[in-house]
Amino acid sequence: MKHQNTIAILGRQRANTPELRQGNDRSIIQLGFDFDRFPANKTDAAPVVNDTPASRFALRFAALLEADPSAGFDNATISELSREVFGAAAGYARDAYDAAEAGFNIYLTRVGFGVTDTPAAIKRLLTEQSRLPLQTRRDQNQIEFQQFSTPSAEALVVVNAAAIRSGMTVLEPSAGTGNIAVLARLAGAEVDTNEIDPRRRDLLTLQGFSPTALDAERLDNLFPPEKRL
Repeated sequence: MKHQNTIAILGRQRANTPELRQGNDRSIIQLGFDFDRFPANKTDAAPVVNDTPASRFALRFAALLEADPSAGFDNATISELSREVFGAAAGYARDAYDAAEAGFNIYLTRVGFGVTDTPAAIKRLLTEQSRLPLQTRRDQNQIEFQQFSTPSAEALVVVNAAAIRSGMTVLEPSAGTGNIAVLARLAGAEVDTNEIDPRRRDLLTLQGFSPTALDAERLDNLFPPEKRL
């Protein structure tokens, strides 16, 4: 079933939003994988409620991002990490890239990324995004479910345009790997997520969300009455 990548605000307001932690632009370098370098507890970005290879990949990727803030990751290093976590690179590309996106979101949460100063936050997100690998191919599952991940800088524009702030309850009806949802949460909102793809839903759970698994085209009929406008 098809669904759209949009965000809806359901109401209510409290006070205060997190302060932006200023970060300088850093040169991007390639990180060689030396897995013994990072202690096991560095990967604990969130409780592992679904101990799957994709979850372990996401947590490992978050740890790598935090361990060296100047490190960049290209497609070759993602393949190498896939061999480490999944046991092979072939056949796991989509799992790896989705997990990398989730890991990036875990990293943003862990460092307490602030969104109050929007121009500064967008500038920093563009710098952070440049550390991530490019995705140039779409598989059949992405086509079938109309999966278009929103880059984090663009996701922050969405959050800002929707005037999301502390005290609001927000619904991300097609949450994907959480790129919009995590920034809405960092803005102080309580975020409900929905995602029909089970792999991406597991990654949302890893990030601390409690996603539903409904067809977003029919949310008006399927969403619990207490969650409707």
